[in-house]
Amino acid sequence: MKEINIIPKKYSIEIKPDNSNHNFDGLIYINFDTKNELNELILDSVKLKIIKCELITENNELNLSDFHTTDSNLIINHKMSNNTSGTLKIHYTGKISNDLKGLYLSSYNSNNKKEILLSTQFEPTDARKVIPCVDHPNYKAIFSLKLIIPTELNAISNMPVINEKTISKSLKEIEFSESPIMSTYLLFFAIGKISSKEIKTKQGVLIRVWATDNKEIFSDFALETSVKLLNYFESYFGVKYPLPKLDHIAIPDFAAGAMENWGCISYRENALLVDPGNSSLQTKQLVAAIIAHEMAHMWFGDLVTMSWWNDLWLNESFASWMGDKAISNIYPEWDVWTKFILDDTNRAFELDALDNSHPIEQAVDNPDEIGQLFDAISYSKGASLIRMLENYLGESTFQKGIQIYIKTHAYKNTTTDDLWNALSINSDTNVKNLMDNWTKKTGFPLIELNKNDNNEYELNQSKFSFNENVENQSDWIIPIKYYSKTNNEKIENSKLISNKSNKINAISKKCTDITIFNENSAGFYKIIYPINLLKNLISKIKANINTIPSEERLGLLSDAYILLKANKISPKYYLNLLTAFVTENNPYIWKYLCSSIRSIDLKLHETIIYKNYFSYISRFLNNIYLERLGTNSEISWSFENTSSETEQLMKATLLENLSYYQNKDIIKKAKTIFDNYHSGNKEKIHPNLKKPLFLAIAYEGQSSNFDKIWKLYLESDSQEEKSLYLGSLTQFNNTDKISFLLSQVLTNNIRKHDIASVMLGIANNKIGHELSWNFLKENWNKIIELCGDGFQVNYVVTLPSRFQTNNSYQEVSNFYKENSLPAASMSIQQTLERIENNISWINTNIENFKKSL
Repeated sequence: MKEINIIPKKYSIEIKPDNSNHNFDGLIYINFDTKNELNELILDSVKLKIIKCELITENNELNLSDFHTTDSNLIINHKMSNNTSGTLKIHYTGKISNDLKGLYLSSYNSNNKKEILLSTQFEPTDARKVIPCVDHPNYKAIFSLKLIIPTELNAISNMPVINEKTISKSLKEIEFSESPIMSTYLLFFAIGKISSKEIKTKQGVLIRVWATDNKEIFSDFALETSVKLLNYFESYFGVKYPLPKLDHIAIPDFAAGAMENWGCISYRENALLVDPGNSSLQTKQLVAAIIAHEMAHMWFGDLVTMSWWNDLWLNESFASWMGDKAISNIYPEWDVWTKFILDDTNRAFELDALDNSHPIEQAVDNPDEIGQLFDAISYSKGASLIRMLENYLGESTFQKGIQIYIKTHAYKNTTTDDLWNALSINSDTNVKNLMDNWTKKTGFPLIELNKNDNNEYELNQSKFSFNENVENQSDWIIPIKYYSKTNNEKIENSKLISNKSNKINAISKKCTDITIFNENSAGFYKIIYPINLLKNLISKIKANINTIPSEERLGLLSDAYILLKANKISPKYYLNLLTAFVTENNPYIWKYLCSSIRSIDLKLHETIIYKNYFSYISRFLNNIYLERLGTNSEISWSFENTSSETEQLMKATLLENLSYYQNKDIIKKAKTIFDNYHSGNKEKIHPNLKKPLFLAIAYEGQSSNFDKIWKLYLESDSQEEKSLYLGSLTQFNNTDKISFLLSQVLTNNIRKHDIASVMLGIANNKIGHELSWNFLKENWNKIIELCGDGFQVNYVVTLPSRFQTNNSYQEVSNFYKENSLPAASMSIQQTLERIENNISWINTNIENFKKSL
């Protein structure tokens, strides 16, 4: 890969696709400046056939016949002096791909006929597959686009259409207005039989939702949410949305969840469309969160863009946190920040505890390395650190800093230091000094808390690790926010600690009932409380679950679980802690509690104590359900008319997990309802109960029911429904059917964008991890070809993460050595580390669990 030596100012692009031959003709004018004296002009270009190159200057038009292409570049041999300008005119052709990157083909069925939608996906480095360009985020330019397409089709792009004309009986030309300067990866267009619904904001911004096959009828929720979000973001950032319109488009085949193309955001269908009569609350929350994340990018990522991919987190972390902050404002009943801890903070802890994690600011040079950064570190850890920083600086101070950052760097590129400098302006804190040690190295601190005889708390920090043999060096500057309270009196304090050993005076001798050292669980660290203090917290939770806020209850529970995984607390202690949450009323805490129980279940599944553990948890969950329901009440797969959405989510989680632990009454009733559903009586199942009910059928494992759900999957034209059916199929307790489902990964019955989720779902089925691993080995080349070199392949290589024997470790290690995959090298090392951790954990804890059950 050669170093780029020109500075593009404007791209004028004309694309004419030919769907029948899966190729396209391209013509591009690139207005550029030189930055040095040069002997050749270098552009990024991948798999493009260059037909003709010309150089247009103020006084001349020159045919440039001396050019050649490499795997990554177009190199034109021509001398130019420093600080000169010109326009390159390039005729070329390219391929329409089917790998969900560059300009690619997506298909769907409409009235029993296969239809085609063309779409682009350029992030991080695939614009070069469609246009010769300088495909680096810090080379921003203006884009002008013309598309020549069949007359019966529509097309959308980043900017509004300014001209449309017929050029033949079958073709028309659509011209879009010029964009502001932006990075190449944000350019987007889609062509197909698409239609839209629209709404206009009070400020005059046109918002539309586009879809195929008339599915825009399911766009009302997205439109309403978008208007609220646009108003919120304009107010928060202090900068008006800079474009005249904002489109959202649902793509049938889409690798990621969504993509923040400036002014034209693309999504998977089930990440944008909501059926008001059939979509669950979880679907609405997912759609709202994804829309909010992508719309936050319109300012933080598109208007202001990271200079290079090592600062990817500037885009993704902030959009994740900012999106949730906006959703918390417009849907306060959703308890977004407890859900954030469940979905983001805990996910980040799990990955960052590995020795093979990576820093948030990660140096990268080539596309293989860039693709691996789209993970829980760049998204969830970064978002959690931003939440911690806002919590420490204060909301007002933080917002003022963000507004300075946006206004100062609009239409420019930035580094992490630019953000820290802006946040420091109105603060007494040197933010760079505070945050560098969080973003430039891996891991997070474990704080061991003790109280001495002088009424002081001693806080000793070390690097958290699952590996007991790792040297725990640490030098974090940790913003601690803590409080003590008794009854209605609460005293808060905050402090920066930076030494390995630190002392903090107790806040008050009067407020001693509850002391919490991570207020709102906003700090990105784990705490080991002294036994007496922890027993007191547990007793308070048992006496009144709402004594401690939900974020902090979830923090205590997740601290305990990850400490158990690191062999720092005993199984007996952890199982005892669970009993404190018998009356828990928050659905996200319940979801985490059940997921941790199930994670242990998978670890113990092949051990001699599994039956004991299974019985113990089954009794635990059944007792909770009976206590909540009443011993004389009938178990039901329905909700009371007065039940809140929170109560509905609680019941749904409990029913699903009771089904997993084979509660016969619940499964029997689920089968009766399922039979009615399969017969066409679909209104019988509440949307918030569909997923747990189908999982109940899967856990029971009857072959004929698998076949029924598979048929429902094939016949449905709703991606939300298809996702529901497919997810339940991966969890069937039936070896033959799981083997069949794996075979379907290689067919058109499962979309490419679902391959990783299907295989991972099966790997997390207690009967499926060996099957999925063997299938991956036997079909390695085909699966890697289908997944490509993006994030899907980084998920697929983690399939053997559940293995827990030395023999399996050696097998996995040898296989990945023999089948090198640079695009997933980091994920492979993390997988091997997880297997090592499993081996150590099983060896340490089997006897302890045996004594505790």
